[in-house]
Amino acid sequence: HLAAQMNNYEIVQFLLSQPGVEIIPNCFKNCKKLTKLSIPSNITSIGQNAFDGCISLTEISIPSSVTTICEYSFNNCMSLKHISIPTSVNTIGSFAFNDCIKLKDISIPES
Repeated sequence: HLAAQMNNYEIVQFLLSQPGVEIIPNCFKNCKKLTKLSIPSNITSIGQNAFDGCISLTEISIPSSVTTICEYSFNNCMSLKHISIPTSVNTIGSFAFNDCIKLKDISIPES
């Protein structure tokens, strides 16, 4: 499991490099200054509310290893403008992108 210090408002950028299989629920919840995140290719799941309230998050790269994006994963990511879902994702939970008010472009594979 990968986890940042919950409610750490000072995180601006974060490079996940530790081995793990999932980003646990609430991992980056309310990291209000987080703007960019690169997820390593060994992550298979993005947990519930993992990025909830990351209001400055503008860019996230989801690798093709991810198969599950849980409920409310990107809830209230108000600055997120684009997201590309890889073909490996077979589950997107309810309200995964709820209140992403600037989200203009989302790429979802036919599968």
